[in-house]
Amino acid sequence: MQRNLRSTIAKTTSRAHRARLTAVLRCSYLKLPPRSTTGFAPARLNWVGPLLLSQAEVDRIPAAVAGVYLLHQFAPMIGAYPVFYAGKTCDLHRRLLEHLSDAKAKLSIWALRTGTQAYFSAATVPIELVDHVEAGLIRGLAPPCNDAVPAAPPVFINLPPLRIVFDEED
Repeated sequence: MQRNLRSTIAKTTSRAHRARLTAVLRCSYLKLPPRSTTGFAPARLNWVGPLLLSQAEVDRIPAAVAGVYLLHQFAPMIGAYPVFYAGKTCDLHRRLLEHLSDAKAKLSIWALRTGTQAYFSAATVPIELVDHVEAGLIRGLAPPCNDAVPAAPPVFINLPPLRIVFDEED
C-alpha cells in the first residue's frame, strides 16, 4: 500500500499537494492524525524538569502515568544538563523509583547516579506513542547509557530546557 501511495505522490504535479500527501502517508503509517503538511502530532510535549532524581521529587508524580523521561547530570563548566539515558514507561512514578533503587538500576546508570547528582525530566505521552517518541529521543540525543536504538519509527519532539542561558549585560 505504501508503494502505491508513493507512486501517486511522485506523479502529483503540485508541490503543495505532494507535501500534503507525504504528510498524510507518514502520519497514517504511525496511525496519527496529520497536524500539518510538515510534521506529526504531537509537536510539543509538556516537560517537567530538570528535577533532582530523588524520592521526594519522584513521589510527586502520580502512579500509572505513561510517558517518556530523560536522566541527566548538571555540567557547570558548560551550563548544561547532558542526557545519559532516555526511556519510556507506562508508569513514570514506578520506573523512576526503579532508577533510584540500587538493586534494579542498570549498572551504567547506577554508576553515573552515584558518582554525581542525577536529574530527570519527564513528559506524559499517550501509551500508543511512547515507542515512537522514545525512538526519536534516542536517535536525536544518542545517550551513552542506551544500549540500542528502538526499531519504532521516530517522532521528533521538543526537549526540556537542557542548557542554562545567561543574559549578557550591555
